Amino acid sequence: SEVSLQCTLKGSDVTQGDPATLEARFSGTKPLKATWLKDGKELKSGQRYKVQSTDASSILKILKTEKSDAGEYTFEVSNDVGHNQIIPPSFTRKLKQSEGIKGSFAHLECLVSGSLPITIQWYKDEKEIQADEKHKNTFFENVAFLEISRLDSKDSGSYTCIAKNKAGTVQCSGVLFVKGLGTVHIFSVVLHSLLANFCSALQLWLSS
Repeated sequence: SEVSLQCTLKGSDVTQGDPATLEARFSGTKPLKATWLKDGKELKSGQRYKVQSTDASSILKILKTEKSDAGEYTFEVSNDVGHNQIIPPSFTRKLKQSEGIKGSFAHLECLVSGSLPITIQWYKDEKEIQADEKHKNTFFENVAFLEISRLDSKDSGSYTCIAKNKAGTVQCSGVLFVKGLGTVHIFSVVLHSLLANFCSALQLWLSS
């Protein structure tokens, strides 16, 4: 939860040389950091000031007031929730080298962590990829996904995913190889021929 704060000012009108006390009460998600400031400058325990803080309150004591102590005092309390800390993006799973067959499609994906919103951009050989009928990209549940349809030899190359938020930018790259149908077809024919020869030999052996 965010921090709530209630301040009580004690001894705001004091005689020079007397002590003065300022007190603040607060609540919020721990751990909490309490800070006292005078005219924007942080005050810390020392010869002239004493700061005592607990999980619910903080007291600033001016041990012996001087004319220079006159001014505006501010109390701040914060935690990571109250500060809305932004975590920069990082890749928990990066792009890998992948292969695709000419005429089919390829899937490229990586896993991104960090504070939302995160913007995802895809590049091929340093040129940004625009979403169209051939290229579809999504970012859902921390997965950055790029689908490339109707693969051809021109789709071979280095692909880069860039993740960006207010706290920073990261990128990772992977290479896609597109294989021609000819190689696959020849392999299929050879395999079929080998299987046919094996079956014929097996039948001859069984009949002998």
